[in-house]
Amino acid sequence: MRQFLTSAAGVRWEFRAAEDSEDQTSPSLLLSSPKSPTRSQPWLPATVPGCVHTDLIAHGLADPFVGTNESSTRWVSEQNYDYRCLPFPIDTAVTRGADSIDLILTGVDTLASVYLCGEHLGDIDNAFRTWTWDVKSILSKRTHADLLIRFRSPVKYVAQMQANMRMFDMPMGIRGGVHMRKPPYSFGWDWGPALPSMGLTHPLIAIEGRSVGKLVDVRFGQLHEIEEVRRRERSDGCVTVCVRVQVDALGKNGKGMSLRFELWDPDGTQLADSSQPVVFEEKNLDSGLVVLRAQVMRPRLWFPNGLGDQPLYKVKLELLWERLVVDSAEYNIGLRTARLEQAPTQSGGRSFMFSVNEIPLFSMGSNWIPTDAFITRTTNLEYLVRSAVEGNQNMLRVWGGGYYESEEFYDLCDKHGIMVWQDFMFACAAIPLHQKSYADSAEAEIADHIRRLRHRPSLVIYCGNNEVEQMAKMFNFYKRMGTLGKQVQDAYYEFFYRRLVDLVRREDGSWFDGFAFAPRPYWPSSPCSYNGFVPRMAEPSNLETIGDAHLWDVYHGLRLPGYYMKQNHRFVSEFGFQSLPALDTIRHFAMESEAEWNEAVSSSLTVTNIGVGTGTTTSLTTHSFLTDPVMLSHQKAPAGNYKLLFYISTRFRIPFSFERFVHLSQVYQAECIRIGVEHWRRQPQQTSGALYWQLNDAWPVISWSSIDYFGRWKALHFAMKRSFAPVAISVVLSGPVVGMFGERKAEIWMANETGKPVRGRLMWSLEKLDGTVLTSAAVDLEETDPVELAQKVAEAKFGRTFDGRVVDWLDAVFLVWSDSGDLKSMNPIATLFHTEKSTAKVYDDPGLKVDKVEEVKDIEIIQHTFSRVGDRIQDRPTRFRCFQIELRASRSLARFVELRLDIGDSAAEQQVPKVHFSDNFVDVPGGGDHPVIVDMLIEMDKNGTSWTCERVREQLRFQMLNCPATEMSSSMWTTLGVLPWALGKVLVQLVAGVVS
Repeated sequence: MRQFLTSAAGVRWEFRAAEDSEDQTSPSLLLSSPKSPTRSQPWLPATVPGCVHTDLIAHGLADPFVGTNESSTRWVSEQNYDYRCLPFPIDTAVTRGADSIDLILTGVDTLASVYLCGEHLGDIDNAFRTWTWDVKSILSKRTHADLLIRFRSPVKYVAQMQANMRMFDMPMGIRGGVHMRKPPYSFGWDWGPALPSMGLTHPLIAIEGRSVGKLVDVRFGQLHEIEEVRRRERSDGCVTVCVRVQVDALGKNGKGMSLRFELWDPDGTQLADSSQPVVFEEKNLDSGLVVLRAQVMRPRLWFPNGLGDQPLYKVKLELLWERLVVDSAEYNIGLRTARLEQAPTQSGGRSFMFSVNEIPLFSMGSNWIPTDAFITRTTNLEYLVRSAVEGNQNMLRVWGGGYYESEEFYDLCDKHGIMVWQDFMFACAAIPLHQKSYADSAEAEIADHIRRLRHRPSLVIYCGNNEVEQMAKMFNFYKRMGTLGKQVQDAYYEFFYRRLVDLVRREDGSWFDGFAFAPRPYWPSSPCSYNGFVPRMAEPSNLETIGDAHLWDVYHGLRLPGYYMKQNHRFVSEFGFQSLPALDTIRHFAMESEAEWNEAVSSSLTVTNIGVGTGTTTSLTTHSFLTDPVMLSHQKAPAGNYKLLFYISTRFRIPFSFERFVHLSQVYQAECIRIGVEHWRRQPQQTSGALYWQLNDAWPVISWSSIDYFGRWKALHFAMKRSFAPVAISVVLSGPVVGMFGERKAEIWMANETGKPVRGRLMWSLEKLDGTVLTSAAVDLEETDPVELAQKVAEAKFGRTFDGRVVDWLDAVFLVWSDSGDLKSMNPIATLFHTEKSTAKVYDDPGLKVDKVEEVKDIEIIQHTFSRVGDRIQDRPTRFRCFQIELRASRSLARFVELRLDIGDSAAEQQVPKVHFSDNFVDVPGGGDHPVIVDMLIEMDKNGTSWTCERVREQLRFQMLNCPATEMSSSMWTTLGVLPWALGKVLVQLVAGVVS
């Protein structure tokens, strides 16, 4: 039994600045201006789980997420703090008659000394581990207890360690964070604040009492004998579920102990109920072992999202001693096989393709970062995972610079079919693994989490670290560290290529009476081009022919998105592009008037443009948007705002309106990533996965995310929902890059992950922007091969003329839509033959209107409220009203139309938006013949009656590319986009060099 010691369990916690804090310029707990602390700081109420920042915010600290408060609250991390729980009554039901009484602490962040009832239990130096102390001698005769945890400043510690032994890391935020086993991102990243906190961040803070025995090691294995795999029905054959359990008798004779094994199917029908005596070794009567099996006939197999269902079987284990249950555990397991195929390919090298239940698949998804800079404030965990599911993703990569995620996260991934690529928590730095204590602690940490997660059907791969290997090669880490560098390099290969290989094999593999179940695949680093032999530093990390790749030449390298079309890597586990968050999110942290933002963009575009290309110069002056302290505080990428302006100018005309600029930044981000994803899905024989950077944000910021901090989907998330669809259509246009004339070619491709034929037909047409049809045709999809993951379904070539008329390619659009079958609900796909800025016609008033609003139905969604602040999971039924909106454009193509409902939604209120669109940032073809249909869910008011079709029509707002010429810049930034790419790159680098 356990007695939890969290605030939700009724235990009172307090905190204060420690009396031994040496910083004489730090403010007191309650002030935001410098003041010398006194020797005796007051104790203030605290919330556990929590951290010092969240507790100080509750007592009046300025929110570090607003304005430039991040820098003005840095002092918080430079002090030491004490946390204590006031004397609490010990639950005698937990301790009475217990053979063992332990104190368990999880999520202690990070450098801390622990005292129970005044006795020093030990020191903590790893935030990722679970710490356990035998406290029976302290508590067995007490009725009350108290707990004190003394935290040391992480900032001071890493500064001292870095001064003594400099470990090379990236210049982001506070340097030297690698010296601590603490979430690396907390020291600052190129999308996150430098706010390393201290506190108790996990709800597992408890006193545990046990009698007679306990379960200490539970492993599962599955033996599949499947005759025919079915994705959404029962498969022919059987699966044998094996469970191997190690038991600790707690110093007693284990005679009479047995293990009960129960298995239920997803419908709640019991399939097995058996018991087996625990077998103890003669020389070690404390440690026992038991193995049990159950056969599942005609099993329902677990599949990733979009490929099939996710049925979960329930396992219950009970350790009995003379018919008394002394310990128990429950697990949800999915019946499935999963492999990483790395077979030789015809084009050379090796594949990197995941298969589930022997079905190869294209991994589609994103990178998951911590959900908050102060992780205990997370309230939208389920919303984020569900958004990935709704966005047709089947994989999330838990990035190695954050946390090992919570049980709730993995529960959601199991439930919704999200495969998990699990990094271990090392990122972008030389790691002091040459220190034995550091390496041993890191190995123990990883073992803890493998044991915690190994039963999960969603977990498909372990990865040693994020970019440590790549960064070491790119920046020559180890040579620059001198003699120490050789030691650190050797320790790196010893740890990631030997120790962790052995650890994964030992902790994730299983064996049962002659049957050996292989461990999950382990990959040393991401990216990595490891060929299975002894690694060498000379080998690059981003080879096309082997392993995974991080492609950052677009954005960081200032290459244009067309670069992706030439990249054929086996698995792209990182690539991305920045955008601004939603305007309401910016309002939350910037607190400026929209007029000032508009002036900022306008001033950013104030230029003198004289004779470009004639040997004279072009000058640029900047204003608030580029250099405003608030915007820069929330733009962590070096020269990030300059890069946004440069990239957007290569395709679009820059608007003077800040609101339009926000919209355009999201459009460019979406288009950039779409180009890469569609290219890689068209060639599954070369590339087997694309995980864009990144799904979510840890605070309100200009970043690479597709969902901003307040849960608002950016254009990228809607674009990926379309590009990641199980059946996705893409278009490739080719022809002269410059000029109005010449032959053009259009190819229509279909990616199909369903494994079954696609019914219906596709229609395509070549039209003018006003909807005048030049030519058209239909494609019967039922003739396509259902086994092929990607295939070209149509090709059309266009000459200079149609019916004797010369085609103006600046006034042409290639449309694809479906009028029947499985893709009937797909909105039209519009592809232009030139960049949007090449012709003013793209910006003409399209005559866009809401043609129809219909109420479809009311639905109820059960939302689970997951929070690390409490110990319980709460179900919150939420009713939504669903409306169907039909858009038409009578005059011309309406490009990238963003729909918004004006409901006064405040960013500060919640992290789950009240309005959800099924599609957005859509193209509405001109002429009115191709309507675009979007479903909208809106959370109902308490009375459930306030939203009507008329009110929706009145409060629906549009933002789109089309706008009057007077609102667009046609000078320097537009000109910059048509300069040779290399010249534009040099100019941006020169400007960026001044800023950085």
